[in-house]
Amino acid sequence: MEQTHLEPVYSPGHSFWRAIYPTILYFVVTTAVTVIGALFYVAAALAATGATITDSNVIIDLVFQVMNDQLMPLMLIGQIGGLIIFVPMWARTRRRYRLWNGGRLDIGNILLIIVFAVASYFAISYTIGLLSLDKVFESYSNVEVTLSSGTFLMQALAIGITGPILEELCFRGVTLNRLSNNKMWVAIIIQALMFGVAHGNMLQGMYATVLGLIFGRLYVLTKTIWAPIIAHIAFNMTNVVLVEIANRSSTAAAAAEDIGAYDAATYVAISILILVAAGIATACYFIIKRRTLGKNHNDDDHHDGSVPKFSRINAEHDEGRISDDLW
Repeated sequence: MEQTHLEPVYSPGHSFWRAIYPTILYFVVTTAVTVIGALFYVAAALAATGATITDSNVIIDLVFQVMNDQLMPLMLIGQIGGLIIFVPMWARTRRRYRLWNGGRLDIGNILLIIVFAVASYFAISYTIGLLSLDKVFESYSNVEVTLSSGTFLMQALAIGITGPILEELCFRGVTLNRLSNNKMWVAIIIQALMFGVAHGNMLQGMYATVLGLIFGRLYVLTKTIWAPIIAHIAFNMTNVVLVEIANRSSTAAAAAEDIGAYDAATYVAISILILVAAGIATACYFIIKRRTLGKNHNDDDHHDGSVPKFSRINAEHDEGRISDDLW
């Protein structure tokens, strides 16, 4: 039986704008709130010392210095600002786009998703190390250093929790749903590319695109935003914890720096580890898929890959909903 969904049909241009608009909003809001937070920090510091600065260039330099020195707290503030916007935006999107929503996770799938995400992290990170991609893309090393600044608690909050929640609400919760009038894989690929571009540098963008494909498929499969949120948190928290362990161990840190100098036996061992991690992640995915399809016979895999036709909302039903079209 064909499913019917109360989703409006937009022109191609309007649909394109609605798809990219959340990403633009994500950048604008998080950046603006971060900069405003830095300005308040500078103002508070000047007020505490009684200093007065009238040169705008000096103030700008101070703001950038604060943004560099206090990156994690400011990043967290920016993410909270983003969540204030995207939580209600996602709630509205969820009510209007029901094709990939309405699912639930049991404890078994939650544990499988966590194992899946951790295994994916090891497969991706060790592949980057094995191929010395962080040396090829030097900007990535700068990002690593920047993101490893701050206390463990601030990293856990900004990188491990609020960041993943905000990104999932934006890219999977809002953007992917707004692309749902396309074929499933087209929608997943587009939002994954946007997710990769949002990370701002080549190497991080490459593996973020891969993660976008994984998280997008996980969302469509389980029909709940909690699946990619849990996976994203588990992936990022694995990195945060391992970075903290490495920072406390000079041996581990030195090994990470000298990965390009490993001998043949070590390369083979790392390659085996990558294959094992990838195998575990793949096995977890198919178990999740089997468990989910067993509970929901209406999963999109039972179709030919295209999205069921949506019913048009009558013009009179759309009256007074200009804000809905914007969001």
